[in-house]
Amino acid sequence: MGSTGSKSGRVVLSSNVGVHLRDKRLEDAAEVVSGWLDGGSLLALSPETFGKLLALPGSSAEAFFSTFDTDQNMKVDALEVLSAAVILAQGPMEKKAEVLIPVFDFAKSQRLSFDEANILVHSVHRGAAKLCSLQLLVDEDTVEVCRRMFDSHNLPYSGKITGEEIRRWLSNDVEATRFLSTIEGSCTYADIEAMAVSQEEAMVAAFRGVEDGASAVPVERLRCPALLDAMGKPSEKALGSFERTLSAAAENGAAGSVSPERFARVARSWSAFAAIDEAAASELGMERLPLLLRLLRRQLPSDEEVRKSREALAAGAAGPERISLSKWLDVSPDL
Repeated sequence: MGSTGSKSGRVVLSSNVGVHLRDKRLEDAAEVVSGWLDGGSLLALSPETFGKLLALPGSSAEAFFSTFDTDQNMKVDALEVLSAAVILAQGPMEKKAEVLIPVFDFAKSQRLSFDEANILVHSVHRGAAKLCSLQLLVDEDTVEVCRRMFDSHNLPYSGKITGEEIRRWLSNDVEATRFLSTIEGSCTYADIEAMAVSQEEAMVAAFRGVEDGASAVPVERLRCPALLDAMGKPSEKALGSFERTLSAAAENGAAGSVSPERFARVARSWSAFAAIDEAAASELGMERLPLLLRLLRRQLPSDEEVRKSREALAAGAAGPERISLSKWLDVSPDL
């Protein structure tokens, strides 16, 4: 529940179970939690108990179960399932915390120990990550989140924290709030593809307004209000990366000019990145590469295509786990 969500950009639900849970009311999720608490609080769910808990028909239960069963041992973590069901449901975050915190009060003390709070953070993050293809936090990161939680109320790590104190921390901790807001604002692939297509079409239309039938257009002429608006009013740094990519190769004998075909390829690359990079940070985690390639090609990439693209993006990059906008624009039009 650290900064992973914000660094990774817009969250896209990677399976139908995420859409199913997102479309539920918080009251529905609360009933699931109550049923789990009253039914023996099983920590490991089989396909059968998973389907019963979420009231799923057999065919849906099997498909949904596989999303959580990432190690394929036919058991899923009930705490991850419950966390995902509550966090994705429709309702205010304060009420979600009220529903979810008792799940982790294993000692029934009306307070959570540091270890219990750590399991809460771990379960919320892993449950969301499995549904949204987020990069998993390492154990040290979840411990650090819990330290911030306890430190915010000057509590010793050997002590316990109340539900009210956790809710106050959630409302004040910037990274936790950003992460949970990102999960709540998750969208489907169809949603994000529509965003990318809309922006790409607007950019191409703006280019045509400048092109006026010419075979190539000087890059400096593209700094027009229509194109800047279509691009989402980018920062000077991001705009510079876009322009450098456009003018990287001379076309039709005119250095620094861009043809309609070259512009269309780079516009698609830009719109694919921008659709995910909600915060306009000009950087995404490498785990978003399959989604980027899907938006670029409008079809699912193969594992081999992802591997080759990763190698191309990593060449000369500052870090292997990040994709900068400038590197993406340089490489993607030719992927």
